Amino acid sequence: MSTKEIPTFSLENKDGFKWELRPTTIDMLEEFHNKVAENGEYLSYWIPTLHGKDFSVTETFVKNVVANHEKVKQGEPTQYCNHFIFVDGKIIGSIGCLRFNNETKVAEIGYWIDRNFQGKGIATVSTKVIRDKIAFELLGLKTAELHCADGNTASQNVAKRLNPDRTFYADCDPIPIRGINYRLVVYAFDNKLN
Repeated sequence: MSTKEIPTFSLENKDGFKWELRPTTIDMLEEFHNKVAENGEYLSYWIPTLHGKDFSVTETFVKNVVANHEKVKQGEPTQYCNHFIFVDGKIIGSIGCLRFNNETKVAEIGYWIDRNFQGKGIATVSTKVIRDKIAFELLGLKTAELHCADGNTASQNVAKRLNPDRTFYADCDPIPIRGINYRLVVYAFDNKLN
C-alpha cells in the first residue's frame, strides 16, 4: 500500500502577505497551547470549549490529530486532518478537516486565527486550499462544509466568498452561546474533481 503525504502549503494574499499551513505535529503542542491561551477569551466567544485554560484539552486535540494523520498516510478512515497556520515561523491559528462522516465522505472545515492577523485573507485563502487540496484531492471527500453560528458574520463571509454549492440550517437545536441561541448555518462545497 502506498502512503499519502500531508503537504505543507506556502500561501500569499494579493498584497504579498505570506504564511504557511503546516501539518500538525506533536512538537507544536506547547506553542499551539500558548497561542490558544493568549486568544482564549476571544476564541471562546464562538467556540466555548476553546478557552486555553486547560493544557490537557489542547494536548488531547493535538495527540488525536497526530494519530489521525497516521491513518491519513495509510489511506484509512480518519476523524482529523489539521494544519497549523504559521507567520514568520510562529503559530497564529489552526485549520483542518474534522467531524468526518466516512460513509458519506463529508467533513467540516474548521479554523481559527489570532485576532491580530484577521482581515488579511488568511481564512479565505487557507480554507480554499484545505478544501481543494486536502478534503477533495488528498482525502477524496464528496463534500466539505463550513459550519457557522448565524451571528458569526466574519466566518459566514469567508464561506460566502468561496461560493458554496448549498447553504442551509443544520438539523440541530440552536447553540447557546453567552445566553443567546444561535442557529448553525452550513455552507456546503461539492467536490467537482470526481
